[in-house]
Amino acid sequence: MGISGAEDRLDVTDEGRFVPGDPPVLVGGGQPFATWEAYHNGVRISEPDFYHILGDDRLASEAKTWLAWKKGLGWGGLGVIAGGLATGVAASLIFATKAGDLPFYASAGSIAMGGGLWVAFLSIGFNYTPLDEARRMADDYNASHK
Repeated sequence: MGISGAEDRLDVTDEGRFVPGDPPVLVGGGQPFATWEAYHNGVRISEPDFYHILGDDRLASEAKTWLAWKKGLGWGGLGVIAGGLATGVAASLIFATKAGDLPFYASAGSIAMGGGLWVAFLSIGFNYTPLDEARRMADDYNASHK
């Protein structure tokens, strides 16, 4: 049973918000390539939880692994950039003029490597499945749970 006796409902929106009410009203629209958020009875849920509710544990597990990789790429890229910049600053402070070009190369290398990780982070997208497919899955679920 959902909110105040309403039907059990899944919604997918690329705007990521509901207008308050009983039941909450989905505000949709946007581009087909947009990122999306899932809601169960008006409450925002994670993408793996969306797949669990649909009953697809394999897809939920894959999405959870994919999100972990994505998070690792993002934080790894930031870590590499920060570490390289810190190394460059430390080398220039500790070794002063004896450091030569080491601070520059340490910083430039870390920015290039960390930037590469961020390009990978951004290029794999923000959702495991496309918006249109997620909407179809939610519509199928809602049709079977009226």
